[in-house]
Amino acid sequence: MIQTLKKSINWLPYNRNLIFLTLTAFLVGVYSSVFRVIWQPFALSLGASITFIGVLGSIGTLDGGFFTMLIQPLGGWLGDRIGRKSVLYISSGIIILSFMFLLLAGAFHIIWLLIPAVGLIGLSAINRPSRSAMVSESVEETRKGTAFSIVSIAVVFPGIITAILGGALYERFGYFWIFVVSILLECLVVGLVFKGIRETLQLRTRDFEKLKISKVLIGFFSPNKDLLYIYLFNVCDGIAWSITPTILYSMLIERFNYSITQLGILTSVLFLSWTIFQLPIGKIMDKIGARKMLIVCEFLGIPLAFIWVLQPSFSVFVLSQVLFGLTSASFVPSFATLLSNHVPSSHLAQEFGKAAGFRGLISFSMPALGGFLYSKWGFAAPPIATLLFSFISLLVVLLLVKENKVLSSNSI
Repeated sequence: MIQTLKKSINWLPYNRNLIFLTLTAFLVGVYSSVFRVIWQPFALSLGASITFIGVLGSIGTLDGGFFTMLIQPLGGWLGDRIGRKSVLYISSGIIILSFMFLLLAGAFHIIWLLIPAVGLIGLSAINRPSRSAMVSESVEETRKGTAFSIVSIAVVFPGIITAILGGALYERFGYFWIFVVSILLECLVVGLVFKGIRETLQLRTRDFEKLKISKVLIGFFSPNKDLLYIYLFNVCDGIAWSITPTILYSMLIERFNYSITQLGILTSVLFLSWTIFQLPIGKIMDKIGARKMLIVCEFLGIPLAFIWVLQPSFSVFVLSQVLFGLTSASFVPSFATLLSNHVPSSHLAQEFGKAAGFRGLISFSMPALGGFLYSKWGFAAPPIATLLFSFISLLVVLLLVKENKVLSSNSI
């Protein structure tokens, strides 16, 4: 029995760094899953319109927005110079400050405090390129897809329970304790990063002496010609999935009068599906390649958007979340692996940041566009736009994106 157990887990690329990266991702998943459920209802309770929520989404969210876009190229650039861990500390401080603004907004019922709050939430994405680089650098080349899947599971798994629980707690007790506990969990993340995670950056680039802001900014948004089609695909996908998901819950509240508990159920099913599919997809992707898995992901996004266009019943919306979870599980490790296989380790965090920057540069205004489409033509309009760009993304990955051989990199 022991031999069977050892054989079953032998393919997991576990090591000290990956374990602690997974633990910190789990803690982030606990509070972020609750935040996804209550954020839009919280903004509505302060008097925000769906159009204004769309504007806030364009400023910064967990998934996109202007500041989320703007900070990631800088985060990747810093991660390749001062180290990955230093950037993680900066991000944690920003997250804590953002929740403090949310507490103030709720306590004094000041809707405009949501603007700096979401701006800071966007800026907290400064850590994403370094986190992705650390995952890639902590494992063997042939196990990157599985490693990215493990960390992704850690983020989404808590939401299976905490999304429903958080929604119920919000309806019963309000926002205060949810935001306070979120701050405490992020403080625990800082402790785990300090004690458990080892720096993975082996060769640091030191060019601060001749730093010119204009030159650096141009560098952030100057595409590597070898990655141009990958950037194009990422931008099209970013447009597709920034228009509707960022305002979907507020649309469901206003159009169908969904309760926060129902939103929690939708989020829980999404994370359950994501968790179930994530690790098998990572293993399949390691075998068939990242590009083929991205083709599957984009193909599945088309029927998902079409279901939203039909404005189905709550039960069908729940079932659609299963498909949403599958597409999310497919995209995250596939795109990260595709990009990391094109870039040497010494510039990996910077390229992750640039890829996110290009995605956000075009797509950050899409939540506001989604809010406008909803106010102008009703519920079906944003999903139709998502459907269109999802199809375009599929064509780009089919016709233009190429797989690359695995580049050598360090592993811890």
